[in-house]
Amino acid sequence: MKDSFGIEIEEGDYILSASTSGARVKVGHAYQGNNGLMMRVDLSAQYGKQEHGHRKSGQLGHNVVVLRKADGTVPTHVGASVPSVDDVESELRDLLANLDYDLHKAQEHDEETGEDKYPEMARAFHAGITGGSA
Repeated sequence: MKDSFGIEIEEGDYILSASTSGARVKVGHAYQGNNGLMMRVDLSAQYGKQEHGHRKSGQLGHNVVVLRKADGTVPTHVGASVPSVDDVESELRDLLANLDYDLHKAQEHDEETGEDKYPEMARAFHAGITGGSA
């Protein structure tokens, strides 16, 4: 299976997966399951809110990006250096705007609080990508 940029997904790859139907974004590692490649979820967010009781694994969808290969290399479309929190936020905004514009607008302006949820989501994803804390 290949990611959205044509990179072959292999067991152990660190990946980002986005669901347009469920408005969910997940980061985790690919592993070989009984029915092909699966994803062991490290971090999951839906509608801009981190999920603490999310499923720990699942099948890979169509909107998948390899963030780091199992051997530690980084695909060129991700970049050779560790992205900043601002870079992650920018890419999350672009990704969700292209996948689901209504979800993107909901993240930019929370219906209840009016708060922009992207900075919080970006900090959590950055910590997940770099192994730091949110």
